[in-house]
Amino acid sequence: MTKYSCIIADPPWAYSNRQNGAAAKHYPTMTAAQIKALPVSKLAERDCVLLLWATNPCLPNALDVIQAWGFTYKTAFPWIKLQNAESETLVYGTGYWIRGCSELILIASRGNAQAPRSSDLGILCSERFKHSRKPESLHDYAERNLPGPYLELFARETRPGWDSFGNELGSKSVSMPPNQGWQETKLIKGNRYKYRCWRDEQGRKRSKYLGKVQQEATA
Repeated sequence: MTKYSCIIADPPWAYSNRQNGAAAKHYPTMTAAQIKALPVSKLAERDCVLLLWATNPCLPNALDVIQAWGFTYKTAFPWIKLQNAESETLVYGTGYWIRGCSELILIASRGNAQAPRSSDLGILCSERFKHSRKPESLHDYAERNLPGPYLELFARETRPGWDSFGNELGSKSVSMPPNQGWQETKLIKGNRYKYRCWRDEQGRKRSKYLGKVQQEATA
């Protein structure tokens, strides 16, 4: 199995409120627990840099994911969304606390991965594409400053010189190593039922019924 020295990941973050839940209408989302359960540490070289996409409301979960995958947070910079490549007009959403016009790229490392001492500025300004697709400027940054092999997780498209994992790539997607998964409970007609869940090699969610959750008797 190939080990990677640079990993870009764009998890499909799930939201707890309806207004920020538009992503679920476009593609399957994952909870923080599901994302943390992915065996990314098995794909990473001993010395590896992680570039993790995160929306601003999901920042605490993104920091937890970095730790769960075996990395240490280093720094972050924003992607400012523009209407098109020639425009300075910002693109922003409907908002919840504020009308967001940016997302974050978190940089983390493990082992003895060295900072590149890059001359790149800590801001990425580029056109916003269709839902979830990210600018390739981040790949360009990685190729300029970081050693390969390169892997993109939750990719929408393939890129020359990179291996890619994503449920939209079909046979072009690399396989994810097995993992222990996570547990979920579902409330059905007043009763709670427990399931063990995991992602298969194509990234599809699978589950196995474990039994009914016994409720504690009340006095």
